[in-house]
Amino acid sequence: MNFIKLNMRAIEYNEKLDADLAKSGMVDEGLLLKFLEAYRYDAATTVNWLVGKLRILSTRLSAGEPLSLYELKRKEQIAITSIVGFKVWVQAVFPGIEF
Repeated sequence: MNFIKLNMRAIEYNEKLDADLAKSGMVDEGLLLKFLEAYRYDAATTVNWLVGKLRILSTRLSAGEPLSLYELKRKEQIAITSIVGFKVWVQAVFPGIEF
């Protein structure tokens, strides 16, 4: 597959992911693992990608819509209904990340 096709697939994936996050507010275990991979890679591009996804979730919360986030320690989905709760989750999972 050539670079242009790969780039188009990445763009399509991100557009769909952004729309899904905005609509559902759900970060399941699989998506959280992708987020952690981006965080742990520790490059500006991947961290900025993660921050962009967290901002979409924050915007949803600001509109009064809840989030369903995967909790690593409990190994279950948890409901988040406030920005404060979201920030606590973010700092527990991604120390040092601000959105």
